Amino acid sequence: MSTVRVIMDNIINTFKDRNDKLILYLPLHIEFLFEKGLDIGGVIKDFFSALFQEIVKKEEGMFIQNEQNNFRFVGIMLAEAVLSQVTVPVRFDFFILKTLLGLPPSLSDLSYISPDEYNNLKNILAHDISEFDNTFSINITNDNKCEYAQMVLIKKLLSPSITYRLYSLRDGFHLIIPHKQITSDLTIEAPTQPGQTDQEQTVKCRLTPEDLDILISGKPSIDT
Repeated sequence: MSTVRVIMDNIINTFKDRNDKLILYLPLHIEFLFEKGLDIGGVIKDFFSALFQEIVKKEEGMFIQNEQNNFRFVGIMLAEAVLSQVTVPVRFDFFILKTLLGLPPSLSDLSYISPDEYNNLKNILAHDISEFDNTFSINITNDNKCEYAQMVLIKKLLSPSITYRLYSLRDGFHLIIPHKQITSDLTIEAPTQPGQTDQEQTVKCRLTPEDLDILISGKPSIDT
C-alpha cells in the first residue's frame, strides 16, 4: 500500500512531481490534508474525480499544455483509476481507447474530431464519383476513392502532432497495465461431453473499446 497525502488545490503536482516511482506499482491510499470525514472508498473516488476535472480544464488543463510527459501522466492515472475500480468524469473518444488497446483507427473514428470530413468521405465512398462536382484537390476516381479516404484518415488521426500525444498516453497506461494484460485471450473451464472432465479452453474474448470505455468512464447515461 502506498500512502499519498494530497492538498486538494495542488492535486496534480502532488503526483506529477513525485520522484518515488514505486508509488506507481502499489495500491493507492489517499489522504486529503485539511479534509475530514471522508471514508477511504470515498476519498479514492473524490481524488480521481478532482484530478481529472483539473486535467481537462479548458484553459489551463494539462491537455492544453501539450507536453509529452503530461499525456504519459494522464495514461498512468487512467490505469491507476481502472485498478482502483473507480470511474473518472471524462469520456474519451473511441480512437483514443483503440490506441490503448493497440487497435488501428477506422473511418468512423474520424467522426469524433471532424464530423464534416467524416460525412463527406462517407458520401464519396457510397456514391459514384461522377455525382460530385470536380472540386477535389487531387484526381479522385471510383478506383482510388478508398485510398483517398485512407489518406485523409491517416492525415487527420495519425499525424505526428497527434500520434506523439496518443502514444505517450498509451505508454503511461501500459506502464501500469501491460498491453498483453488487456489484449490476451481469456482461458476458462469449458464443459465437455457428458462423462468427460471439464477442460480449460482459450476463448477469443478480448477487451473492446466499448468495454474499456465502461471501465474508465462508467456506463453512458441515457437522456430521458
